[in-house]
Amino acid sequence: MKTVVIYYSYTGNTRKLAAKMAKKQGAVLIEVKEKKMHSKFSAYVFGSFVAMRQKKSAIEPIQCNFSNYEKITIAMPVRAGYPALPMNNIIELLPNH
Repeated sequence: MKTVVIYYSYTGNTRKLAAKMAKKQGAVLIEVKEKKMHSKFSAYVFGSFVAMRQKKSAIEPIQCNFSNYEKITIAMPVRAGYPALPMNNIIELLPNH
């Protein structure tokens, strides 16, 4: 099964988890990177309030056609019960099957 693991990591913990998952599944690993690095305060406090409104942040372009994969695994931190902002951009890129 052709698999991709796409992830966003602020501290590196999610990066480690995603790399393990990709290795175990024999998957392609894709990192989502924000264009602007945020301070811890901004990422956690401000980021939580913005995440609750399900806003997006500017990310580096992703060169991946997700419809070429049978399985897509997403790994991300959660802010106030919602996906971290960069992942809201990725959800729009996923195929609707």
